[in-house]
Formats: sequence, structure tokens, C-alpha cells
Amino acid sequence: MIDHRSRIVTAGSCFADNIGQKLSESKFNALVNPLGTVYNPVSIHKNLMLNEPEEKSFIESQGLWKNFDFHSKFADGDKEVLRESLRKGLANVREFDVMMITYGTAWVYKYQNDIVANCHKRPAKEFEKELLSVEQIVGSFGKFHTNKKIILTLSPVRHIKDTLELNSVSKSILRTAIYEIQKSFPGVEYFPAYEIMMDDLRDYRFYEKDMLHPSQVAIDYIWEKFGERYFSEETRELNKRWEKVSRSLAHRAFQPGTGKHKEFLKGVLKELEGLKGELDVSEEIRDLEARII
Repeated sequence: MIDHRSRIVTAGSCFADNIGQKLSESKFNALVNPLGTVYNPVSIHKNLMLNEPEEKSFIESQGLWKNFDFHSKFADGDKEVLRESLRKGLANVREFDVMMITYGTAWVYKYQNDIVANCHKRPAKEFEKELLSVEQIVGSFGKFHTNKKIILTLSPVRHIKDTLELNSVSKSILRTAIYEIQKSFPGVEYFPAYEIMMDDLRDYRFYEKDMLHPSQVAIDYIWEKFGERYFSEETRELNKRWEKVSRSLAHRAFQPGTGKHKEFLKGVLKELEGLKGELDVSEEIRDLEARII
């Protein structure tokens, strides 16, 4: 089970951002994809077990230093500043005891025979494209595996740049690899976000306009299923209480400053006070107190 005392980190494809954001919005102690979006499992595993960014993975491009192992959001004109930023990110990951990892694709790109997480828009001729095997993914996981609680998911987002046919090949390899990982490493769990999207919802009205990414309705539905599996009844009830208060906090009055509105805010403040022993709502309380004055 997961509760608001759990220290959770999400990592991997952009779907890790979706679930991570829902955790964060619900006041869980969640670090959302701190090392940036990464799609292939080998690079995800590597990032989660690194203590120090590898020297050979640094590159300079158009006046900025970047790193082949990390997302392009990590960039700086000073190589040492970038190195320190990556060190801090890697250190933060080690402080969490629940890892939720989302695989996006089994297709990888190699630069000088090393798999990279991001090509950073360098010329395609510099890279070799390959398809990971189930054995490579399972072997990579074995090197990374820790005693932390690990929940694996498969992103339902289609990677159509590989064509729909080859996207299906990629997803099937990832799903098989996850199955083999579960057999080889007892205690590793799988949350079926992919199956929920493809087999339960299975309708384009649950996609964004690009017809590739899940809509907010789909994300909310998958989040509900996630809660049913990993949250106790007590945690789900606490989520409902916070959601109610959160909606009140988001309310914008037509006539702020009136006596009636201040009474409304005082009621919300009372509800926050009732939550502060269970959730960190100190920032919300300070903000509301300032609005009431």
C-alpha cells in the first residue's frame, strides 16, 4: 500500500508525469520525473542507479553543454554547473523508497555504441537505431534492481514516429519484458495503465486532439484505478477530503473582500486546520490567512 507518508519518485516516459502529477496534487510526498522524460528502459535503469554522470556522455552543442543520458531540460553554458545539477537530481532520487517506472519504447539510439536517452537534435547520421530485446531489458533491470518498492507501468502513448506497426512491436517487447521481470524479481509489481487505456477505455474520445496522448478524463480514470489498487480506504477517504478543500481553494469569488466571502474562507480554513495533522497544508493555511485579513 501507498499512503501520504510514502516517499515516491516517478521516472520514465511522459506518462510518469501524468501519474506523478496526480500524486503531487493529492498531497503525496512525490518527486515527479526529476531526471526528465526518458523513454527506453535501459536508459531509465541507468539513470536511477547512477551516482555520478559519466564524463563521456557530456556534449557541447550550440553553446550549451548537455548530456546524452538525460533530458534536454538539463543544459547549461557551463559544463560544471550542468554536472552539479545532474548530481543533485541523482541524489534526490536515492532519497525515495517507492519507485514508479514507466517504459515508453523499446527502440533505442546508439551514439558510438552507447545507448542514449536523448539525441539532443544532433544529426541522425551520428546514431544507430536498434530494437531492444526482452533479454536486454531484463538484464538491465537486474543491474539496477534495489530493495525499494518498484511499480512498473507501460505507457499507453503511441510512438508513431516508429510507425503504428513498429510501435506495436515495441510495446509487445516491453510488456513481455515486464512479465519476465516479475517472474525473476519477486515483489516487483505491474500496474496495467496500458491495458486500462487500450482495453477498458478503448475509444478515441479518451485521447487528446493528437489521438496519441490520454485525455484528462482518461488520466483521471486510470488514477482512480491506481488508487483502488494501492491506497487503503483511509487514504482514499483522505484524498476525498483534500479534493473537496482543494476545489474550495480554487474557487474565485465575483465579489472578494465581502463579509460573506470572508465567512466562506474561514470555513475553508477550518477544514484545512482539520487536515494539517495528516497532510502538509501549511502553505495553503498561510495563504488563506493572508486573504482573510
